[in-house]
Amino acid sequence: MTTKFKNQKGIALVTVLVLMALLSLIGATALFSSNTGKKISSNYRYATDALQNADAGISDAARQLLNTTIGGNGNTNWSYTGSTTGFNNNYNVSYVIREDNAGNRTIAKDSANRPYYQVVSTGYSSGAAGVQRKIKVMVKMIGPGGGGGGGTPFDLGVFGDKSLTLGGNGSIDSYNSTKGPYGNGNKGDNGNIATNAIGKDVIDLNGVNAKVYGGASVGPGGNPGTDINDSKGGIQGTKGALSDKMDMTPKNAPDGGIPLQLPSGATTLTGGTYRVDSINLSGTSAVTIVGDVTLIVESTFKTAGQSQILISNGASLTLYVAESIDMTGQGIVNQSQNPGKVLIYGTDTCTNVKLAGNADLYAALYAPKAAATTGTGNGSIFGSVVAMTIKTQGNGSIHYDESLKNPVGGGGGGGTPGPATGFKLLSWKEL
Repeated sequence: MTTKFKNQKGIALVTVLVLMALLSLIGATALFSSNTGKKISSNYRYATDALQNADAGISDAARQLLNTTIGGNGNTNWSYTGSTTGFNNNYNVSYVIREDNAGNRTIAKDSANRPYYQVVSTGYSSGAAGVQRKIKVMVKMIGPGGGGGGGTPFDLGVFGDKSLTLGGNGSIDSYNSTKGPYGNGNKGDNGNIATNAIGKDVIDLNGVNAKVYGGASVGPGGNPGTDINDSKGGIQGTKGALSDKMDMTPKNAPDGGIPLQLPSGATTLTGGTYRVDSINLSGTSAVTIVGDVTLIVESTFKTAGQSQILISNGASLTLYVAESIDMTGQGIVNQSQNPGKVLIYGTDTCTNVKLAGNADLYAALYAPKAAATTGTGNGSIFGSVVAMTIKTQGNGSIHYDESLKNPVGGGGGGGTPGPATGFKLLSWKEL
């Protein structure tokens, strides 16, 4: 037994040495893992820093486009290279170019005649050389003349989100109210019509004498040859397809407003915001507007007979209707004959619009969730009509006021959009 124990001398020392080796290995592994995690964390931070700098380049390019400090002159080969102040990046701005089968290059534009821009921005890390991220985006400038998303939605004479049916004997053409009354030398062929829809006969000219003195466009990707029914040759301009859908976001009525209950007979409204449950004018009832008035109708708006809402010279009316609009008889009489002074908005719950009076209407209508019918009377519309579906009939015509492309009450028109007030990213991709 004594010999056996002597043979095991030093076992404790060996055990301690093995344990020390294991602990050293564990410590080295932990140290290695810690260093690896630190490197991964640092690389992620450097990559995020580079991406943020690249994104800053996109924002700076859009800001410069918005402020018109950069911009091309219509040359399809134009490009601009710049960098932000205080950020580690550079970026390139160019037009978005389309090329047909024949090799013809054109600048892609929206319905407000604004070009689309491509911005490629490269950002670098401030903490590690060689780390970079690259982003490519397509930018659309928005504002007055740029559709419902940020400016006037009245870029066209007539726009039906889902369909357009043009019947009767009326015509659609254009003029510019800032140049005086319609007629004589103030008549144009910019009475353009369009729809976001595609498919057979989404634009249907079935009237015997219906004429469109302007172009007609179906939705993006549509085929004008099959999507437009113009068997009688009523469209005098070019037929095509939109490059992008028009924004049809409903306008929301403002909060608040002075509660109002309209009496029968005659009443006068001075400037301010008023809220009424409904309006149902008949007989000889009359409401006279003598200031800048916003009128919020929480259900239905209806005029008939000789009743009317009279907008005095120098006054304006912005009308929000929540359910339906039925305007016959005298309807709304705009003494200034400036369509920009009478804006009619159907909110997201307004589903039906009927404009059928015998008196002329000088106004701009935007009811993106409503089925609209116009022209059953003999009165014409001077301004613009935008709705979910539109059906024209009777003898009434629509004369598009080109100045509506610009801020309401402004001048210009003639197809030139007003200044942009913002921008929208249409696509984003990391290269």
